[in-house]
Amino acid sequence: MTDRVHEHGRVRTGRLAAVVADTAGVVRQWSDGAERLFGYTSADAVGRSIADLIIPEPLWDLHEAGLRRLARDGTSPRLGGTYTMPARDAANRYFPVDLTLFPIPVPDGTWIVGVMRPTTDDTSTSTTPTQDVVLSIFERAPEAITILDPLGRQINVNAAGAAMMGYNEGDQHAGDGHAFIHPDDRDRTARHMADVVAGTIAPSTPCRYRVLAGDGRWVWLETLMADLIDVPGINAYAAFSRDVTQDEARRTELEAARRSAEEAGERLHRLASERLTFAASISHELLTPLTSISSAVESLLSDDSAVTEDRSDYLRLIGRNTGRLTRLVEDLLVFSRLEAGTLTLSTEPVDVLQVLRDAVDTVRSAADRRSITFDLTDDQGPPVLGDEDRMRQLVENLIDNAVKYADASTKVTVRASCDGHAWSVVVENRGPQIEAEDADQIFEPFFRSPIAGQAAPGTGLGLPLARGIAELHGGTLTYDATYTGGARFVLMIPRG
Repeated sequence: MTDRVHEHGRVRTGRLAAVVADTAGVVRQWSDGAERLFGYTSADAVGRSIADLIIPEPLWDLHEAGLRRLARDGTSPRLGGTYTMPARDAANRYFPVDLTLFPIPVPDGTWIVGVMRPTTDDTSTSTTPTQDVVLSIFERAPEAITILDPLGRQINVNAAGAAMMGYNEGDQHAGDGHAFIHPDDRDRTARHMADVVAGTIAPSTPCRYRVLAGDGRWVWLETLMADLIDVPGINAYAAFSRDVTQDEARRTELEAARRSAEEAGERLHRLASERLTFAASISHELLTPLTSISSAVESLLSDDSAVTEDRSDYLRLIGRNTGRLTRLVEDLLVFSRLEAGTLTLSTEPVDVLQVLRDAVDTVRSAADRRSITFDLTDDQGPPVLGDEDRMRQLVENLIDNAVKYADASTKVTVRASCDGHAWSVVVENRGPQIEAEDADQIFEPFFRSPIAGQAAPGTGLGLPLARGIAELHGGTLTYDATYTGGARFVLMIPRG
């Protein structure tokens, strides 16, 4: 296919010499006509300075000045015009040529196309190069070029573009160019072309978008648009594209890595903040019962007769706060072993209903102080195989949590049932609603929602600890977000 395109380009250019150079004056393309006119083969010419090949030495300074201006300003008064200049060939023979220059934008800058013919040629057969020369360059260019009409419809794709897009010889390249563009990118690319047409953005402004390749892949292209409307004989736009799929893949990977790093940083910041909150909370949780115990002991040691009469009350106060401290320390020890993955369970038949009754009795005094009552179901069922102490710790945390955050003078409901394979325990209260944004975090260690923090003190370990124990038993502990007017937690424990 490439040989056929090159032959077609050679026939079209005829005796015209077409040379493409970059703004440094280095030859990028050298046509068959240039080989015949100047005596250098394409292999000899490409990569060399055009001044060394065809420009007479007395004109080198003028040539270098023109290149510097083109690199600096992006334009030259000679672009677009035709004029006569001396040239030299490989045999160092000097002769005049008619030269036409025009720019072509490429992804990494601008290239200059020079089309030349000997001035001695018959001018009736050697016309100023327009459509034929541009078409020849289009067909032979190593860059992917697409020709679009003013409505954005694809007229043709050159050989390099067809190869890049995975088209086979004979594939239809014409049609609505937008149909090849990814649906998410169509509006953006249409606006880009409209801005180029309107002149509101420079043609050198790149646009990245995805197109459907012949093999079904989505390929990322970076494209520069060139307005060819004013070129005689041409009423179209040229899109110069390069495949940036790998660049986009790397950019996506870097973006994902950046987001992961930011998320990790946010998690670390949140964890540090939560640990500070936990330190303050645990200090309060330890200090409060210790203060009560200390005060009660001081009173019992005094000689006050009134204290002696209330001796049993002080002892109950000491016992209650000692139990509170014991549960708190046990929670901390079990949680640290959960975190380290070293917590093991003893296995024995456990009466689920009895565990629930014991847990309710443990927190009943705290509930009585706030006039909170219990609605405890008494459905019978088989025992489960598990660790009774850890299961008691689990349900005590759930029920104590429900009492702590319930509104005063309300009811805490504890329902338990067994379907023969697993026990389901539901604990619900009437009180503050857990916000949706906090629902996913309440099982995170040390997390304390603003509402929870206002309602009652705590360490932020109760729910994570309860879930960890449930999972060690092969069960689950979830929060029911559909429940309104309070909080509902559902515990599932398999019998085995």
